[in-house]
Amino acid sequence: MGNENLNIVFDLDGTIIKHGKPLDSQKAKDIVRLTSGYNLFFASARPIRDMLPLIPEELRGATFIGCNGGQAWKHGDMIFSNQFSYEEIGPIIALLKTKSIPYVIDGDWKYSFSQKKHDFHSYIESLSNFRVSEEEIITHGITKILILCSKVKKNIEQFILSNNLKCSLHSHTHDNIFDLTPIKTNKAEALNKLGVEFENTLAIGNDYNDFDMLDNSKISIFVGETGTYDKANYRCSFDCVLDVVEDIIKNSSCNH
Repeated sequence: MGNENLNIVFDLDGTIIKHGKPLDSQKAKDIVRLTSGYNLFFASARPIRDMLPLIPEELRGATFIGCNGGQAWKHGDMIFSNQFSYEEIGPIIALLKTKSIPYVIDGDWKYSFSQKKHDFHSYIESLSNFRVSEEEIITHGITKILILCSKVKKNIEQFILSNNLKCSLHSHTHDNIFDLTPIKTNKAEALNKLGVEFENTLAIGNDYNDFDMLDNSKISIFVGETGTYDKANYRCSFDCVLDVVEDIIKNSSCNH
């Protein structure tokens, strides 16, 4: 890899942040130092709206990829935001209501909650106050549905297949949740859409929704246990992520 156009892509939850808390101030300083002169990206299952409160001001010049690749944002501008048609997602919303399953519906920036209450609703409201009615989100376009009960995942998968609905399902290993985005939405697709050259990319992630991004990148770091994902160039624990990134930069041709 050359250094002029090196791309460094960090997942958020479970990779550089834990328990939904903002990025540690020391980690933020280290990322600023390590990525100086490079192209920095943050890529998350979260919508952009819920990524920003976790990232300090000094790192907000990065390109943000949200909704598992469904959104991209930089310098205050939404570069793109994929949306479902209601024909694709309406039947799933109706099914969730019938089964009284808690969920969150995201639009480009605003959100709405299911009538069925869930503790995660309060967490989202603690990050921002952009809650509106479900009707408003549906009218302006749905970017993602977060389903707050993994027990129904197989039922939802079967429902999608049986009704030939066009959407992508993303699992989250360490949480009792999964989400749905428009078809062919993932972090690798978003990076490709942004013109990122994977031959010059270092990607860091910890979950299923990172696999495509890790598969395509020249150098990949998987944060987690052996056996979950075995194709990464490097594997490390949560506490060692930035040490490994620093070693890679120092010991490869991507050095300044």
